[in-house]
Amino acid sequence: ARSAASDAAASSTAAEEAATALEALLALRGCRDGGAAASKPRRSGALDAAEQRQRSFSRRYSRSFALAADEAPVEVVHEDEWLLALNKPADVSSVPRHRFEGSSMVNRAVHYLGGRSPYVVLRPDFREPLFGPSLAPLFGPLLHSKSTTGPFYYAPSSQLPSSQVHRLDHGTSGLLLFGKTRPAAASLAAQFRERTLSKAYLATLLATHPLPDSFVVDAPIAGHPQDRLRSYVPADAAEAEALRAQEALTRFRVLERADRAALCEASPVSGRMHQIRLHAEHSGCPIAGDTQYGAGAQPHPPCARLLLHAHTLRVRHPASDEPLQLVAPLPADYREGLERFGLSGAAQPLGV
Repeated sequence: ARSAASDAAASSTAAEEAATALEALLALRGCRDGGAAASKPRRSGALDAAEQRQRSFSRRYSRSFALAADEAPVEVVHEDEWLLALNKPADVSSVPRHRFEGSSMVNRAVHYLGGRSPYVVLRPDFREPLFGPSLAPLFGPLLHSKSTTGPFYYAPSSQLPSSQVHRLDHGTSGLLLFGKTRPAAASLAAQFRERTLSKAYLATLLATHPLPDSFVVDAPIAGHPQDRLRSYVPADAAEAEALRAQEALTRFRVLERADRAALCEASPVSGRMHQIRLHAEHSGCPIAGDTQYGAGAQPHPPCARLLLHAHTLRVRHPASDEPLQLVAPLPADYREGLERFGLSGAAQPLGV
């Protein structure tokens, strides 16, 4: 009886909170569309307070929408009570562009987990959304055509800082790690942020000049001044300061050589957008199949895919604190690309 009464009280409280929040949002919308706030002159470069509040409400409780579940198959590298590691194919996005869209590895993980959203590594202050699982079934039918269930601690990709989220470029294949519990996600976030884990990629570099057995590219990276979808290595310190470039370092080690290309282990110390690809181009030997960085050096006909694969990830297990090494095997399309250059792919990164 006590449990039933508690459930009823909680449901009543959730319903009242939902109604209050929805009324607030509708009032804000009405004020913007037809009320006094709509007649206010808009300040240049700023939103009025009502619109800022509306956007904040909309953004926060949009996180209570259930993510789409894609039935596409997944290759599981590792799974336990805390972690899920998948081998991402090339040309599949890591995260959806918006909560209402699918076709990403997150959406495939949702289906694999039976409709449950995985915990994605967000940011150091990993917090619940304003409207959490208890309110989702109430808001779901009002704001979306499908009812929702929890838990939901995933933010739209537009809100995820790239330097603090474990994801791979669209064209990159390989290891993608999710937390299945909130403490696990927080532990992974701390390891990425503090750089206590290690990553190794397999990158096939075009041999535009002889490569040493190992080399380091230490070059700051900034957003491209004309193209927000690209990264950029500033020409000098003054430009780096003007563009607010961030330090970036990548270690390369040649594993196998051929006349036109070399299979390398690439170990990024930092985690800037497109870092390995940009640093490979900066070294004068871009990655095979990369039409964004080093398009002029690509062979004809071009490679069918970007020859970059997230191969190895070494972390501390969030539950036991023991070392855990995860390895994603090379997919068939990557091996086909290697064969084109006369490479076998038999060599492995150090420690594997």
